[in-house]
Amino acid sequence: MLREPAFFPKSVWARHLCLPTSLLVAALVLFCVSENSAEAQRTAISRALVVVDNEGAQDLGPAPGSAAVSGVVVTLKRSAAQQADLDSFLTNASTPGATGYHHFLTTEEFAARFQPSSASVDALSAWFSEQGLTVGAVSRARTSMLLSGTVAQMNAVFAVGLHRMSVASAEVLSATEVPSLPDALAASVTDVRGMNAIALNTDASSALDLLAAQVDANVSAVLVVKGVCTGSAADALADGFLPLLEQAAAQGQTVLVSGDCVTAALSPAATALATAVHGSADTQAVSLAVEGDARPSWQSVVGLPSGSIRAVPDLSSDPDALSTTLQTIVASAGVRQGAVNAILYSLAPVVGLYTQDAGVATGTWETATGLGQVDLKALIKAWPMGTGTTSVSISSSNYAPVHGTSFTLTATVTGTSTTTVPTGTVTFSSAQGGTLGSSALDSTGVATYVVSGVAAGSYDFKAVYGGDGVYAPATTASTAGVTVLGEPTMLSAVVASGATVGGTFAVTVTAKSASGIGTPSGSASVTPQGTSTTVVYTGALSSTVAGTATGVVNVLATQAGSVTLLVGCNSADVSFTCYTPVSVQATIAKATPGVVASYSTGVTAAARRRAAALETTSTGTVSATVSSSSTSVIPTGNVQFLDGTTVLGTGILANGVATLPVALTGAGHSITAVYAGDANFLTATSAAVAATGTLVTTTTSLASSASTSTYGTSLTLTSVVTPASLVDATAPTGTITFTDSLQGVVGTATLSAGTATLALTTLNAGSHSLVATYSGDTNYAASTSTTTVTVAVTAATGSLTATLSSTAAIGYGTAASISATVLLTSTGTATGSVTAMIAGVSGAVYKGVLTAGVATIAINAPPPGTYTVTVACTASINLTCSNTVTLTLKVVVGPTVTMLTVVPSAPQAGYKTTLTATVGPAVATTATLAAVTGTVSFTDNGISIGTGIVTNGTATLAVALAGGKSHALLATYSGDANYASSVSPSTIVTPLAIDSTIALTANTVTPLAGANVTLTATLTEPTGALIIPTGLVTFYDTLNGTTRKLGTAMLVSNGVNAAVAVFSSTNYTAGTHSAYAIYAGDGSYNTITSGQLLISVGDFTLTMNPATMTISQGHSGQAVGLLTTVSGFTGTVTFGCTPPANTLATCSFSPSSLTGGGATTLTISTTADATSLMRNRPRGGSGWPTGVALGALSMAFFARRSRMRSVLLALLLSMAALGAWGCSSGTSTTTGGSTTIGGGTPIGTGSPLGTSSFTLTTAATDGSTTVRHNYSYQVTIQ
Repeated sequence: MLREPAFFPKSVWARHLCLPTSLLVAALVLFCVSENSAEAQRTAISRALVVVDNEGAQDLGPAPGSAAVSGVVVTLKRSAAQQADLDSFLTNASTPGATGYHHFLTTEEFAARFQPSSASVDALSAWFSEQGLTVGAVSRARTSMLLSGTVAQMNAVFAVGLHRMSVASAEVLSATEVPSLPDALAASVTDVRGMNAIALNTDASSALDLLAAQVDANVSAVLVVKGVCTGSAADALADGFLPLLEQAAAQGQTVLVSGDCVTAALSPAATALATAVHGSADTQAVSLAVEGDARPSWQSVVGLPSGSIRAVPDLSSDPDALSTTLQTIVASAGVRQGAVNAILYSLAPVVGLYTQDAGVATGTWETATGLGQVDLKALIKAWPMGTGTTSVSISSSNYAPVHGTSFTLTATVTGTSTTTVPTGTVTFSSAQGGTLGSSALDSTGVATYVVSGVAAGSYDFKAVYGGDGVYAPATTASTAGVTVLGEPTMLSAVVASGATVGGTFAVTVTAKSASGIGTPSGSASVTPQGTSTTVVYTGALSSTVAGTATGVVNVLATQAGSVTLLVGCNSADVSFTCYTPVSVQATIAKATPGVVASYSTGVTAAARRRAAALETTSTGTVSATVSSSSTSVIPTGNVQFLDGTTVLGTGILANGVATLPVALTGAGHSITAVYAGDANFLTATSAAVAATGTLVTTTTSLASSASTSTYGTSLTLTSVVTPASLVDATAPTGTITFTDSLQGVVGTATLSAGTATLALTTLNAGSHSLVATYSGDTNYAASTSTTTVTVAVTAATGSLTATLSSTAAIGYGTAASISATVLLTSTGTATGSVTAMIAGVSGAVYKGVLTAGVATIAINAPPPGTYTVTVACTASINLTCSNTVTLTLKVVVGPTVTMLTVVPSAPQAGYKTTLTATVGPAVATTATLAAVTGTVSFTDNGISIGTGIVTNGTATLAVALAGGKSHALLATYSGDANYASSVSPSTIVTPLAIDSTIALTANTVTPLAGANVTLTATLTEPTGALIIPTGLVTFYDTLNGTTRKLGTAMLVSNGVNAAVAVFSSTNYTAGTHSAYAIYAGDGSYNTITSGQLLISVGDFTLTMNPATMTISQGHSGQAVGLLTTVSGFTGTVTFGCTPPANTLATCSFSPSSLTGGGATTLTISTTADATSLMRNRPRGGSGWPTGVALGALSMAFFARRSRMRSVLLALLLSMAALGAWGCSSGTSTTTGGSTTIGGGTPIGTGSPLGTSSFTLTTAATDGSTTVRHNYSYQVTIQ
């Protein structure tokens, strides 16, 4: 069940349950025109207070449809025109001097002006009722209504799914979708709250409900909201608080918000309508307002954070005390104050009103305290409550100041009274820049405000007088027009050194604010002077230091020498001008150009013209490209070309390229280009480039030693290269490549004296067409034979023999080899391949390549058994065998290797140790083998410790090894149908002893002396250990520096991970004991000592003062017993006293018990001697009337109080008898030392004289143990 908000009183609730019949009918007509209006087009209530991140909550599924849901609050939405009207109203009501200042509304007036009409609210209520919901109270201001119903009804009306959620062991309801309403209704609703208990922090929601009730009641002029701090409800409650704050401000209610933090979560303090108070008990400062809450114009004081966001807190004070003070102000002023922040900030300059830390000036805002700790008495005194009229004028000390210079605004407030000068503060502002700040009036009614740092532009300044106890607030009738001019920007520039032509160089421009206020922005510009270019280079200005901006402008160096640069700027800020550029010099060095030489055969058009001019016969062109780092600057001048050291000629650069026609023959030419330089570029030489002139043509021939051949028989090819002419009488060199039409390139041969030969044995059977290709060299051109040589090759025939490498059986997984030999019937050696196939084994076909007529075939042993192997030549076009060979292969189980690994290799005792046996074939092979199966047995010092099943070649076993000894570990593989068994090498490990943790506890650490104290030492194995500690624990006790051994106990397992040793002792005396336990350790665990356990043994002592007592017979005596506790004992001690037998004395303590020490009084009473008592007794019979009177009184008494007859009858009769006896005449006699009264029984002589011992008993208990002490107290009776 969700709770009902507190702001709906049941009387109000009941009053709104009944709607007029006419309105109900109208609502039904409006919303039921369709068959089912709940199914119409819907709009989500995007700011509804129901959907949150349910992280940490367990969804238990949909809630039962019949479950009840109450406390759902629907906030009603005002129109845009009403909101605008309300904003204007609130501004006027809180602005001193405004026509609507402090003119507030009643709740009903607020509802009539700013909220939906009664008819609209009634229609909405009727629709909810039609859907089955119960409509509860509607707030007085018509801001919200209360709904209740079932889960099914809420799901249908708001199109949500209410789920049961478990949060912190509590079950709540939570909507899992954003609620929505039909379009016709959604426009009337701002938010929906109350369908998600997870979303709403309890304190925050309660604060919201309480504030709603207080605002709607409109009784209190000042409201305090406390403790509303939660981050999870930020969005959820923002829309809930804001309408309430607006209503409160319109009604003149002042809202104070305080608590450990006032965050964006509830943000009532984030608006201008609430005052954020940092209380003295708050543990942290109030945080900033939510994003988007613009800083109000009145919040303008020194120290505020940068930016334009509302800052909180506003001030520091006890919120309740501040509330009382504001209520006093309301009572004194006779009018509510509403939102008071504008006044609080206007009073910031008042000396002594706000107090900050030492060294902080008055009127300064700080993050932790806001304006500071407010003096409440001073606040009452400074608060403007007057009604007198004033006139306010304003002037400026400078109407055209330059940006960065300050000027003074002066406001003069003149009152109508000639005897009372206005006091208080004046707030200065402008329509363009908002509030500047406030200043206090001096003794003549003048306030000044120094303006500095405002941006350039035109301003209309006004002054608002805040009023005081005599005068009402007032505003200047006219404004002071001031135009702030932009200040000149101070420019300087630094040119980077090392610039060369064609490159760029950096000019760092610095733009400074001469006043130090503000920072220039925009861009810097640099214009080279006296060059062929008119380019203006620019760079953006940026700032890392206030008042200074820098920008880097990269300038292209277009000519060598000294260049004048004109440096200026383009301002992006009206507060700074850029009318005065500065000049700097840049020194540009000549650049080293890049020179690249090249040679090409043929003559370009330009080279051809050059050759004609030189009257030469050219066969090629040499070129040089001379370039700079920039395409904007092109080198000019001449380039000289050389072949080695021989000058070929000179070319003239045109657009950076020079050419020269040349006539080169053959190879071996090295061309370089030397640039002569010009006004901007240094000389430079290219890298050498190899060039080749015209080559001599050749012809190539080819011949074969035979036109027919058998495969494998050698054949010789011969090729001859003939040049058209010899160069330097040198024959062609290089290589001949022989190419076959069937097999491609079949070989190469090197020319010797113009001839190359190649011997071939690799031509396959078939008809081959062969050609020869000459590669050419540095003097001779390449060529290919023009005639084709044809050779016919036939296949070779051979016989096959084969043997196994071993006639004995081989193991599965191993390999055997077959040696196969093929003998040709013709000359030559057989080539090709031989295959071996194992019958009955799928895929068991193996191949060997013939080398010199012999092939070796490796075969993999199949699973155990006997097999037939058939060996045959592989069919090919080059070889045919006349026979096959059959061999017998025997296979037995294959050998295996078992290896054991221990992880960790150096185990710790008790921890999990993993033994892994890896089993595999003993012989490495690439064949695909059957998986190893079976089991592995693990032993420790010859004793089996477990078995593992082999899976994917491994078997594992997890064990915990005990410490204190070595473990020889073995793994034995069982073998299977394909593999033999095997045993791993022994692995010896000695586990290291480990540390346990020991904790010493006692059944009590504050026992009484003599109580049974049970010490328990708990040994806990470390996390992951599997062995529980065993052995002996010894217990010790230290008192007053002396240590004694209490005893020992064996450890006993106590669950999975611990063992305990228990020792009990009653031999604890009073005092503070320090007990500890030492575990002796075992093979797996080290010795360990527990921490000290302090045991405070309580006791007490009783000291009597005086130490003995002397009493006169028949009298009483008293002594004081002082109870002293030991070792912090704070229990209760009871006291008793037993007198010696036959002493006719009584004794008792008062009080009879003490708690935590103190004093008690012992009273001892003795009995006087009876004979002396009788001698002093009066005689005569006057007692009888008294007795009769007592009897008569008793009869009268019992006649009236019959219920007490049985109780008091005996007592009153006794009194009557005693009265008669005491007053009757009689005699006394003394017989044998005893006194007889009236002839009756003798009375004793009283408490015997002498010294005796009284027994004093004390007892204390702690609930389980009782400590008793008896004392003997000596009493002398005289």
